[in-house]
Amino acid sequence: MTPTLYLRLALMVFLHYFVWSCWYNTLSVYLLKLNFTGGQIGLAYGTTAIGALVSPFLIGVIADRYVPAQRLLGVLHLLGAACSGGSRSRRPSASSTLR
Repeated sequence: MTPTLYLRLALMVFLHYFVWSCWYNTLSVYLLKLNFTGGQIGLAYGTTAIGALVSPFLIGVIADRYVPAQRLLGVLHLLGAACSGGSRSRRPSASSTLR
């Protein structure tokens, strides 16, 4: 493996887990502001574990049959970024959380 490729892969993995940790740590605070109960917040966190178990099988089938894996991962990362950016505009306003 060339040093350039190693550096690019290391940066990609770092950014992947950096973004994941940014939203994962603050999800419960956000859900509490939306008046979710503790059980509902636990269910929201539980869906990430289910997704982590199921998605490699589904994405693997798609990647093996239709598109190269690196291209599919790139598209999925861009979709995740778009979803994260889109959620910024749907934050509750300060007046709605004080009611």
